[in-house]
Amino acid sequence: MPFHSEQLTELNDFLARVTPILALTHDDLDPDLAMQGIKTEFPGWSALCSLQATSVPENVLEYLGGEIAHCAVSGGNLRESSIKILKSAAKHLKTSFVLPEEIHTKLQRKTFEAIRKHRPKGWTADENLERQHFSGYYRNHIFSEINFARSEDRKATQNLAMQTPSDFFASTRLLRRDVEQGDMAALFLCLDLLVGVPPGMSRKVPILLPEISDWVIVIDVVAGIIKTDFSTIIARAKAPLAGCIPSNFIACRPLPIFLAEALRQAYMNNSRAQTLGDLDSEQHLFANKNRTHHYNPHSNIIPSRSRLIAARGAIALQAGVNRAAAAHIVADFQLIGNAQNHYIVISREEISLGAAKFYDHIGWGAPVPLEAGPATGSVIMPERQTIMRRHANLAAQVSDTHPGKKYSILGLATYHANYANLCGATLELMTAARATNVLRFTAATFPSGASYTSILDKKVGLLDGHSPVPISPFLAEQVRLWLAHCRCLDQRLARKNWLTTHPVRQHIQRIFTGEAVPLLFHFQEQQLEFIGSHHIEQTLPPELRHKGDGARHFWENTLRVAGLSSPDINRFMRHETIGLENFSSTSDGTLADAFARITSVQQKTLLELGIFPVIGLAKR
Repeated sequence: MPFHSEQLTELNDFLARVTPILALTHDDLDPDLAMQGIKTEFPGWSALCSLQATSVPENVLEYLGGEIAHCAVSGGNLRESSIKILKSAAKHLKTSFVLPEEIHTKLQRKTFEAIRKHRPKGWTADENLERQHFSGYYRNHIFSEINFARSEDRKATQNLAMQTPSDFFASTRLLRRDVEQGDMAALFLCLDLLVGVPPGMSRKVPILLPEISDWVIVIDVVAGIIKTDFSTIIARAKAPLAGCIPSNFIACRPLPIFLAEALRQAYMNNSRAQTLGDLDSEQHLFANKNRTHHYNPHSNIIPSRSRLIAARGAIALQAGVNRAAAAHIVADFQLIGNAQNHYIVISREEISLGAAKFYDHIGWGAPVPLEAGPATGSVIMPERQTIMRRHANLAAQVSDTHPGKKYSILGLATYHANYANLCGATLELMTAARATNVLRFTAATFPSGASYTSILDKKVGLLDGHSPVPISPFLAEQVRLWLAHCRCLDQRLARKNWLTTHPVRQHIQRIFTGEAVPLLFHFQEQQLEFIGSHHIEQTLPPELRHKGDGARHFWENTLRVAGLSSPDINRFMRHETIGLENFSSTSDGTLADAFARITSVQQKTLLELGIFPVIGLAKR
């Protein structure tokens, strides 16, 4: 990432004041003087002189300029890592040398941090650029937590990188006391904990102002709310659809009341502040910048600020907050993986309840009331009414085309297609199946009397695609009715003189013998077609169609709101995330118990929606 022209203008102005020697051009330097016996004593200077500006790639020159700027501003020497990069560039000039983008980003941040620290009196850095740098850092920070967390961090079990619960509670209670007494250092440590950044980094969080729009995280000081924009962090669907839960990508979470009041008071004293750090003009810090030992004098391990921040996710789970809500409340997205995060929709009410539980658990009192507003997360989660209307529409298509005693093959095929679509939609819904060109349910998928089965899903974890799925009483009954329908269909086709060698009748016989053939199909005179998700969706009006895996979005959130744990939901959804494996020797859950809880919620949900199994050609 190259330096912007605005950055270079400010940088040149500053460097002209502090390092006049940089006004010299490459031609002004005497190369013989540069190299007289100083290769080993001054390796940085040697590396610089080994490059010819006319042949050096632009990205290396940009990096080189940034390094010189950083050294000039901070008063330090060229770093060893930078010397290695420059030597590699000089060695490979005839081929190519590509500098990783993250090196540019890191250098930009370091340079402008040094400028801010060492800037002369009267010189100010560009606040917009500093905000962009922090936004880039925070975006990468959250993205990495979601996608690349270590196994032990995903588990959120207590370890030596965290303060113990007793130390954590002592720290948070005394932090609240100090904040209420006006201690700015304590206030920023509380904010570090809630923003989820290393100690001191919360000072860079921008304050919500009308003129500021390019933020990833921002604090509304007046309302006492932290807002995070996930639109640039997570690749999600798609525009919002009709019939889906109103949602967007802006997550809102409340601060505890005592912290919100302290921030408002600080803002009243400095109403021109643009970042949280601007509220503390004297830059208050702990006496020992890395420790909270005065809160935990008898701790057996160093109760550092980093350990305090690292423990926030584990403590939130111990408080009884579910993983999805806890991840948002304390900004610890190591608690959930990318697969789960793709489907989640968190309402503001759920965030408020979770925040109240967490803040009370750590002695921080009640949260600021959160105004009603859209949820955050998936924009394609169907509303409950949409699920009900879909089923009613498909059932109406079945009843409207029921063949009478004098039926034709065309009428029979139309009715059968409508009933197959309804059964396919039901099976997709009840198993949270992914949309496919051909539904992956076979005649062998649903053995009679079984409480669970295995379906071929995408490759996840250790199971290579075959994943256990519970069979609820509703699902078992609908499958039974489909098989009874197929038996009646075979009898009616026989009355129309279709031979047993006909492809349709042969397929029906293979279903009854339990072969691994597609369970759901359409037919015409001489043609058999196995149905997929698109067959179902195209028969529905646009406002009732699922875009993507609608059933998966629905159950991910319905089960969570019903109180099921994250492990239970992950088992049903077939999520496999490093550290949160469901079907391995490290998983202590019982599959039968989890499936019993899941099917109980499913049965209750369908009863509330007025959805019942639908009969086909068979009378019972």
